[in-house]
Parts: sequence; structure tokens; C-alpha cells
Amino acid sequence: MMATTLRTGDAVKVLSGDSKGTVAKLLAIDKKKGKVIVEGVNLRTKHVKPMKEGESGNILKKEMPISMSNIALADEQPEPAAE
Repeated sequence: MMATTLRTGDAVKVLSGDSKGTVAKLLAIDKKKGKVIVEGVNLRTKHVKPMKEGESGNILKKEMPISMSNIALADEQPEPAAE
């Protein structure tokens, strides 16, 4: 299986989806589900409510998992994620 060649921190290329062609760093691997988390790919926005009085709420952007079949090991180095 391909998962044995991938390690956290590797540069991977996204093969399909909105971020097709992106080269980024691999953050996490879930072999059981066949999913991976790639830096700056498949971002979701979460609105966080203020918990304490006087505290302001905020908006978090978080990477969500994509299928392992949608990535390949990249030859080039990852570009820094655009903020």
C-alpha cells in the first residue's frame, strides 16, 4: 500500500479537488480511514463563540482530512502556506 512510503512532514502534491497541483507538507496520516491532512488544503472555517464574559469570539481556519488517493509524493519542496 502507498501509505508505507508517506511520512508526516513529507512534501506531497494534491492530485484532485480545489487545491489540485498544490505542493505542501503532510501534517497527519490516518491509515485506518485512509485519510491525510495536508497543510493549507481543504480548509474549513469554524466560528468560535466567546466562552467567558468580555471575551470576544473568533474564526478558526482548520485543515480537514482528504483521501490518501488524492495525493502523491512530490519531488519539489513545499511552498509556504499562504495566510
